[in-house]
Amino acid sequence: MPRRSANVDANDPAPALTRGVRLLERLGRDGPQVLERIAGESGIAKSTALRLLNALERIGMVARDPATRRWHARVALVSGGDSEAERARLRQVLADLARAGRHAAEAWAWRDGRPTMVDRADPEDVSTVVRARIGADRDLVEVDAVVLVGFAGDPAGARWLRSHTQAQDRRQVPVAREALAAQVEMCRRAGCACDAGINANGVRRFAAPWRDAAGAFRGAIVLAVGGGLPAGPDDARLLELVRAAAARMGG
Repeated sequence: MPRRSANVDANDPAPALTRGVRLLERLGRDGPQVLERIAGESGIAKSTALRLLNALERIGMVARDPATRRWHARVALVSGGDSEAERARLRQVLADLARAGRHAAEAWAWRDGRPTMVDRADPEDVSTVVRARIGADRDLVEVDAVVLVGFAGDPAGARWLRSHTQAQDRRQVPVAREALAAQVEMCRRAGCACDAGINANGVRRFAAPWRDAAGAFRGAIVLAVGGGLPAGPDDARLLELVRAAAARMGG
């Protein structure tokens, strides 16, 4: 495998920052990796790579799984698409969705079996109370509409855990594996999913699979409804909005 050096230009005023950003880009692009692979493919010493990763970990940008010893990114440096045209389309789709839905619109990319928010738009005339921001990632233990869409859209990459929970009355309650599998199948057939319960932050999400022009699964297009609003008659309209917005991304 060719080595892609993280060495920087001699005139770079902040070489450590440049190397750190490149390591973060690598983890976001290639997924979790052990220290030896990160250093080897970056062309830098293990001690240097570890020092950079520790610095990134202190500010919450990366984390290390003690069980696998793999480092993974906790923030995204890019906003979704592979081209500027796709990124522009994503921004427009989210802006239109936020305006029509009058709630925060989000794009979650499915990377290495877990979702990361890569873009977000808020309605101009409505104050939103959704805390999640670009770069947030999801704990697969807590299954919401975003995770359901990911499990349905990428079954081969779905990481089923020993136990999962779902939101109910602002708390997480256990969900049986069989019940969760049924929800994933329902999501696959319907082409969308929504949270039945309100999470601890007072949010319910409505999600539909985001696919590129070639039909490859990318993640989820989402409306995040804050303020502790329960399920109601407007749910069907919000689901239809996210389905239509997701369809635009594949057009």
